[in-house]
Amino acid sequence: MNIKAYRKKRGLTLMEMGDLVGIDKSTVHRHENGVRVPDLQMIQRYVEASKGRIRVQDIYKDFTA
Repeated sequence: MNIKAYRKKRGLTLMEMGDLVGIDKSTVHRHENGVRVPDLQMIQRYVEASKGRIRVQDIYKDFTA
């Protein structure tokens, strides 16, 4: 599951998602919309915050499509 799908399924705002991973809501927005590729450390934070529901390969798929 990618970042946006996870966030919407959980009913989280951009700000709430950002708080979970320790970043600003605008950065979450950029990650969700393919404007900015998160680095590996940030991806790990997304994976941990989602308890594995956000997967590394799903994040990268958004940037290679």
